[in-house]
Amino acid sequence: MNRRVKLLVVFLVLSFLLMSVSVASAATFTKTVKYTKSYKNLLGITVVSHTATTWWTYDGISLYSYPKGVSTDWYCAPLFYCVSYRHGWDWYTAGIYGSGRSYSHAVFYSGITIGEYIKAGKNFTSTIRTKVYYNGTHWAF
Repeated sequence: MNRRVKLLVVFLVLSFLLMSVSVASAATFTKTVKYTKSYKNLLGITVVSHTATTWWTYDGISLYSYPKGVSTDWYCAPLFYCVSYRHGWDWYTAGIYGSGRSYSHAVFYSGITIGEYIKAGKNFTSTIRTKVYYNGTHWAF
């Protein structure tokens, strides 16, 4: 083979490799994390379970603004009720080296309800926060 052809082949191979690396680094990923807090009675039986599901999109360098979200789910044993819940983002900074923190908050009632106004019991709350990062790492508390 003549020298020009060899240089052309080397150039084409290197160009292909460089394009392959840049395409691979441009891939985005959506990650989903579930975190559950359980509450037990004095007998050790789980009476309330609160689950937060958080999802976000990243590529290893940046955090993307869409798709992202938070959802809340729960389980209650008899005589326990979910009174209210809310979820959302405390902050979400999209872009290079971005981060965010989601929350899921639920209020539970334990006791007996008779009619609309007669209640014998008490309320308690559960909050789950999940921090998310541009590289796909996370932690929940």
